[in-house]
Amino acid sequence: MTGLIAAPARRTVCGMLTAARMAGVWHHGRAHRFFATAQWSLDQVGLTMVGLVVGWLTPAGAPLVVAVDDTLFRRAGRKVHGAFWAYDGSRKVAAGQEKLSRGTTFVVAALVVELPFLERPIALPVLYRLWRPGGPTTPTLAQELITLIAGIRPDRRVHVVTDGASLCRTLRHLPSNVTLTGPPPRHAGLYELHPDSAQAQQLRRRGRPRVRAQLVRVIAVREPRTPGFAVVTTDLTTSTAQIIERHAARWAIEIAFHDATHLTGAGEARNRTRRAVERTAPFVILVHTLVVLWYHLAGHSPKVVTEHRRRARWYTTKTHPSYQDMLIKLRRVLIAAHYRADLAGDPTLEQIHAIRLAWADAAA
Repeated sequence: MTGLIAAPARRTVCGMLTAARMAGVWHHGRAHRFFATAQWSLDQVGLTMVGLVVGWLTPAGAPLVVAVDDTLFRRAGRKVHGAFWAYDGSRKVAAGQEKLSRGTTFVVAALVVELPFLERPIALPVLYRLWRPGGPTTPTLAQELITLIAGIRPDRRVHVVTDGASLCRTLRHLPSNVTLTGPPPRHAGLYELHPDSAQAQQLRRRGRPRVRAQLVRVIAVREPRTPGFAVVTTDLTTSTAQIIERHAARWAIEIAFHDATHLTGAGEARNRTRRAVERTAPFVILVHTLVVLWYHLAGHSPKVVTEHRRRARWYTTKTHPSYQDMLIKLRRVLIAAHYRADLAGDPTLEQIHAIRLAWADAAA
């Protein structure tokens, strides 16, 4: 973990080993075996992370907000386990072309929390499942992750927010302490009107037979000169404004995917075997969560934003630290600890270059 954080670039398995100053101590095969053959459970690590996030970053007894989504890490090579062509929302294509890429697709569950030094919610990924064609569907994998979180925290109410692709029949049967919120499918049909709209004309008179599964609320939002949207939820008690705010907080998991990929280095490891593929990218995203935890407990200072604006006086809109600020501060702390005067051995030219890159990144 320290090598992954300290490395400003080349976040492969060997790159982590080198940045941790263990390249001359461990054989590189030992680092690869940690992901490929070592006996440890990714679910157990993720559930431990759930306990840390809930214990440190949420008020006692408050409901938990869990965002569920899938993300793709592009991979090449015929022998990469779990690499298939799939939808890639981040790919830029010409009009009319499909957003497809070849890689590994993970279903991710993230806890959405609010931190006192940020103005927006932040998503902290904790649990993962690798999707493969012919295996369990992404909603089925999402149901497994939601059940794990609800089972480990039966004392908390769990509000799950997801996108329209995951909001389907598979997620009907969730634990009793779980609610589900997301956009309804385009072909959804309502079988009953709200009492306040009992005189309104029904828009759909014909269609498939009525299927009554669970009582839900549908909230339609309209704004002048903007496209409207709808949200369906199984939460029947929370106010409409809080439901809309909860649905909007789902976007935090998209930001977490972007930061974990482009800043922490998720997806840069080039391993191919089943266990290594299933563990390495989630391991890197878990480090992303640990960085935020460390910054909240020991790293935050109002001087972070002040120093940044002093270095970049043209950046007048910055008022809160970003994830990059958190990562850079922890990287500088780790590098300073690596090269203390009381440690034996002089740093190599490559290590000195890594320090210069880290400090240049912090000053950018």
